[in-house]
Amino acid sequence: MLTILGLSFLWLVTSAVDPAFSHPSQDQSTIDSVGYKILENRLDQLELQFNNTNTLLAKIVTSLDVIQQQTSQLAVIKTCSEATTTKVYQLRLPHRATPIDVFCDMELLDGGWLVIQHRFDGSVDFNRSWAEYRDGFGVVGPSSEFWLGLEAVFQLTKGGKYELLVQLRNESGHEGLARYERFLVSGEDRAYSLSFVGGFPGTMGEVLKGNEDEGFSTYDRDNDKWRGGNCAQKYGGGWWFFECRHTSLNGPFEKDNSTGRGMYWLGWTNAATYSRMLIRRR
Repeated sequence: MLTILGLSFLWLVTSAVDPAFSHPSQDQSTIDSVGYKILENRLDQLELQFNNTNTLLAKIVTSLDVIQQQTSQLAVIKTCSEATTTKVYQLRLPHRATPIDVFCDMELLDGGWLVIQHRFDGSVDFNRSWAEYRDGFGVVGPSSEFWLGLEAVFQLTKGGKYELLVQLRNESGHEGLARYERFLVSGEDRAYSLSFVGGFPGTMGEVLKGNEDEGFSTYDRDNDKWRGGNCAQKYGGGWWFFECRHTSLNGPFEKDNSTGRGMYWLGWTNAATYSRMLIRRR
């Protein structure tokens, strides 16, 4: 640093004094006065640039501190049972280099719930492709609609025992719950089928049990057992369809006039206005 400043000073001095001023016939005091004035101005400019650079560096350091603080606040967890408050966390999955965003509900039924599906206003289109249902879509959070992703749910449920909770609100504004003591989704090689759904302490009737061992279907990937076609194409959305009956919580947000269904749960609602699916490690 001292070498650079020394060279800069030498350059300023030599460049400040024009060779024409060194002619013996000119007054030496005039030469000295002009040279020092130019040198003084150059040094003032350098000082100003130095101060501006320091100010910019200070702002950059402050911004980096803020970013680091915000990142550290978004804690990385393995399950929502490690969470402390209801909010978005980052969760690390096996065989995945980077963590994913998850929303943990720590208030409902003793907490520890991880939300895998959330619908309440129809702002997000759920009539999606196989790849989108596999990878997830929407923005994970308390005030947005989203689907976490089949692959993420598979990775979670294969690593431990999980239970499932379904929350719905029907056309009349009544709210219902369905709770299953065991919830497991297989891998993509088995079409993310519901491998096992057991237990039912709830208020909406036993419906999802009929979808056990069914593969997940989308408009571009038909894995249902309906001989008449593709349930996802007819009713919209992706789901573990069983001949298009029983239930689908990813259908149109508003009831389809041609089918009479939206988000439906057989015997309880044909067009729910609110839906949430949550899982919790037991």
